[in-house]
Amino acid sequence: MACVEDAKRLASMSVELWKGVDFEEEIQSWKIILNDESDNYCLLVRADQEYIGFLHIGIRAIRTAGFDIERAGYLESIFIYSHYRSIELAKQMLFRAEQWLNEKGVQQLISEIDIDDVESQKFYQGFDFIEFSKLVHYIKYLY
Repeated sequence: MACVEDAKRLASMSVELWKGVDFEEEIQSWKIILNDESDNYCLLVRADQEYIGFLHIGIRAIRTAGFDIERAGYLESIFIYSHYRSIELAKQMLFRAEQWLNEKGVQQLISEIDIDDVESQKFYQGFDFIEFSKLVHYIKYLY
C-alpha cells in the first residue's frame, strides 16, 4: 500500500494518465488521499527497482442512475506503464483492491469512464464489470 512519501511517484504517473494536470497539484492531491487510509486504498506497483503503476480505490456513497448505495468501492484510477501492461498484472491489482473492500464490508466496485474510451470499456468488461448506465454531462455558462 502506498504512503504519503509516495506522493511524488504517484503524481508523476498521474500526469501520464491524465494529460494536462499539474504535477505540483497532483502531489498535494495524493498527500490528501494518502492521509485518509480509512476510505482510500492506493496500491503502488514495482517491478525490479522501477515503479510501474498504481491503483486507487475510494469508498463513497453512490447516488446515480437509480442506485442509492451508502458505501461503494469506486475505482478512481488504475495505471500501468504501457511496456508493463498485462492482464495478469491488472488482475492482481484488482484482486488486492477487492480484498481490501471485502475487509471494509463493501460489496460493490464501481467506476466510470468517458463514453468514447473504447479501450477502457473493453478493460472493464474483461474483468466482469457490468455497464449499468450512460451519462451525459451538460453545462450552461452564466455570464
